[in-house]
Amino acid sequence: MPLPNPKDGPRWKSIDHFSMLPYGWIPDDSIDFFTQFIRNLKRRWLKLCDLAEEHISKRRLDQLDKKGRGSELIHHLAEDAQDWAELRSILNGQVRTARNFAVEHCHRYDDKGLKCAQEAIDGLSDDVMDRISQLDQIVRTSWILLEFAWVSIHEAHKSTSLGTSMKRLSWITFVFLPAIFTSVRLCKYALFSYSS
Repeated sequence: MPLPNPKDGPRWKSIDHFSMLPYGWIPDDSIDFFTQFIRNLKRRWLKLCDLAEEHISKRRLDQLDKKGRGSELIHHLAEDAQDWAELRSILNGQVRTARNFAVEHCHRYDDKGLKCAQEAIDGLSDDVMDRISQLDQIVRTSWILLEFAWVSIHEAHKSTSLGTSMKRLSWITFVFLPAIFTSVRLCKYALFSYSS
């Protein structure tokens, strides 16, 4: 339904709203509908972040079960880092599209609703980016530190074992090497005396 506006010509005002959003009230105007959509999008993103956190917990438990002996940790870390980068890229694209739509829509139809739309979009961007950064930080710090601790423990065991082996080798060398030299000299002396 066009509304008269002497400056810009006719403006349109929505009178029918169809939605599959989980909210039970009818929006006041198109910007209210848009902010409901952005809030629902934010809820879905945060649910995705919850699932990603469960995924990290499962991977951490698997790594603890393997006690640092799993060789695929670096591969998993690379996959997760790639996933976080893709999620950031997708979120940035959605936020950029939402901002462009809000500015264009409010410029055409509802100038006063831009602030409300921008606040909803900023809430989506800030909250979800913070959550993705937290997940990335969890992977970077705790997982890597845990793996380095396991590797250090295994290397210490190997080093202790190697140290014990070197100690035995030193004793063998200390005791038997002079005996070998003596036996070789005796053999040469015996051969030399026998041939003379």
